[in-house]
Order: sequence, then C-alpha cells, then structure tokens
Amino acid sequence: MMKMTRLLIVGAVAAWLGFVSTAVQGADAPPTPAKEISVLFTGYPHFNCGFEMAGRLSKDGFAINGSHHPALEGQALTWEQLKKYNVIVLMQLGQSKADSSLTDKNKANIELLNKFMAEGGGIFFIPGLCQQKTQIPPQKAFLNPLGLDPLFEKVLFDPENSMKA
Repeated sequence: MMKMTRLLIVGAVAAWLGFVSTAVQGADAPPTPAKEISVLFTGYPHFNCGFEMAGRLSKDGFAINGSHHPALEGQALTWEQLKKYNVIVLMQLGQSKADSSLTDKNKANIELLNKFMAEGGGIFFIPGLCQQKTQIPPQKAFLNPLGLDPLFEKVLFDPENSMKA
C-alpha cells in the first residue's frame, strides 16, 4: 500500500511537471527531450512536508531528496543544492524576525527560489501558519510578487452554506 501511495505522489508530481512544461512552452513549441524528474522536499521543520516520504521514494530509486531537520531554519538554500532538481516541494519559508522584517536567510532563500523558477524549475508551494506570525512575512515576500495571496489574515465566508473557514 505504501509503495502504491509513493507511486501516486511521484505520478502526480510528474503530471504537474508535464502540465507546467506544456503551459510554459505553448502548444506550438517543439517538444523538449524528457528530463529525469528530480524533486526536493524542504521548508519549515515543524511541519511535515513529506521529508520522510521523500526518503522512502529515494530508497525506491526516484531522484527525490528531503532537507533534514531543521531544513530552512538551519541554513539558507544554495544554488549548488537547488540546481540538481527540477521541482521543489516547499512548505513555508521559515520565520522572520520578531518585528516581522525578513532575515538575511529569508531574503537569500527567496532570491534563490526566484532564480530557480527563472531557470525553468517548478515550485509546489504549500503555505502554512501555525501560532507564530513570524511565519507569514517570508511567505508573503515570496508569493505576493508572483500575484499570489495566501489569505492568512482573511476569514473566508460562504453565505450559501453559512460557513466560515
């Protein structure tokens, strides 16, 4: 059962890569040669971003890796590390300073992630908020320039079902 789950996850990432590749290239672009799928799981260490799953997938022969604890809270990402992958599954971006300003590590990670995307890499980003507001500024600094709003401070209301989320 676990091996089937792992295969489904890899299949979903592969399908997503194919969709992103087609969307970026356009329908009239010549096909590019197939590239081995290599995925890095990383992010904020107190949320399980599938680091254990990445380890299992890697043992099964897939080109997948996971950052070890404390992930992005330990040291900043490096280009040497990122250029080995074509997809990053990213859960949060670590914490900012107590005054909500970005740390040098936050800035370096965001800069490298933007370079990664500019070089053709894909990012599957999973925003997250626990109890610490210091988790929000790095995520907003990364997502807002891309036109994305993670809705951390908004309460969604569905009047048809009278539900708040």
